[in-house]
Order: sequence, then C-alpha cells, then structure tokens
Amino acid sequence: MELSAACLPDAAALFFAGGIALLYHLFIARRRKLCPLRTVQGVASAARKDWVASVVRGRDGILGVQTLRNSTMVASFMASTSSVLALGVLSLAASAGDRTGAWRLLHIFGTPSPDLLVFKVLALLLVLFFAF
Repeated sequence: MELSAACLPDAAALFFAGGIALLYHLFIARRRKLCPLRTVQGVASAARKDWVASVVRGRDGILGVQTLRNSTMVASFMASTSSVLALGVLSLAASAGDRTGAWRLLHIFGTPSPDLLVFKVLALLLVLFFAF
C-alpha cells in the first residue's frame, strides 16, 4: 500500500475537523450579524459596552485599572500555559522514534508513518504557538 492511500483516514479526519470548525465560525458570524444578543459573543460585547459606559460616567477609574490589570494577568497566564505545553510537545518530540511512548496515541487510526508523525507534531506546535 502506498503512503498516500495509507494517509487517507488522517487526511479525511483533518478535512472533516477543519470543515466543522469553518462551518461553526460561519454560523456564529451570521448569527452575530442577524441577531447579536442570541450569541454569547454578542451578549458579552453588549455587556462590555454597557460596563465601559458606566465606568466612564461614574468616574470610577480604579475599577477600570483593576480590570485592565486582571485582563493582562489572564493573558500572561494563558501565554505561559501555551508555552509550557509547546515545550512539553518539543520534549516529547525527542522521543518520537519510540513506538511505545505517548506519540502512539496520535495513531489511533491511519498510518504510523514517521513522516506523518512529524506533520502532526508540527501542526500541534503551530496551534500552540498561535495560541501564544
């Protein structure tokens, strides 16, 4: 069996997951445009606008500063979590040749090709670095 036929289940899973994600984002974008208060993003946006207006009207600057500080802390926590996960993936990549290690979980179906494993690891790192 040639490599392209062996990679067919993995390619099908990739396109299926990408298609589902694309359809979801298109659905949410359409929903936000037509009826913004029926989505979580629209409700959060409206609440944020009301909150900013109330802080500006009330001249309560301390609350705005604390909220900005909290947002910065959350962003730095998420970035450091993504960095730690990416470093974990890189350290596991050193043992990619070991067929009994954690990487065998990436081959639930499809081919256990080393080339495909490299592609999967790079895709995982790309997602983690993009999240950073």
